[in-house]
Amino acid sequence: MTAMGTGARTIQEEHAAFRSHLDAIERLADSIGDLPIEDVRAELAKVHEFMAHTLMPHAVAEGRVLFPVVREESGQPTIGVRMTQCHVQLGRLLEELEGLKAALDRGVQSSQPERDLRRVLYSVHAILSGHLAEADQDVQPLLEANLPVEQRQELFAAIERCAREVASLYE
Repeated sequence: MTAMGTGARTIQEEHAAFRSHLDAIERLADSIGDLPIEDVRAELAKVHEFMAHTLMPHAVAEGRVLFPVVREESGQPTIGVRMTQCHVQLGRLLEELEGLKAALDRGVQSSQPERDLRRVLYSVHAILSGHLAEADQDVQPLLEANLPVEQRQELFAAIERCAREVASLYE
């Protein structure tokens, strides 16, 4: 379920596990109103688990480990700002998702929480899709141009270690 432990050597490999979650998030958003509420709760629990215990620790690790390297190698102190803003937006959406999940768990059922849940899930999908595409297009070429393979492997291993450390704080 997690992207941690992948032994990634590229941004694309690192983010590959996230793409299957993107599909699941979109499927859940599409099916709200059609799925029985128990199934929505079960799928929402999976989305929450991914976001809280995999995605957000990975985002913190990128901020701590990857973005400083990217800024140094590019010579651009503002590179990664937009990607960090995506992390902040995803954190806010996670908080909103947690509130909606709690409402569903309490048995609150109406059209407003369904609309809100769809909005949050589609927002997560859009922001994360854009973030992954930006990393593929901007960050990976920069790393390939400036870091030898061994350094890239060390960098991804450091990101993975940091993400595990952050995740362990919340488990």
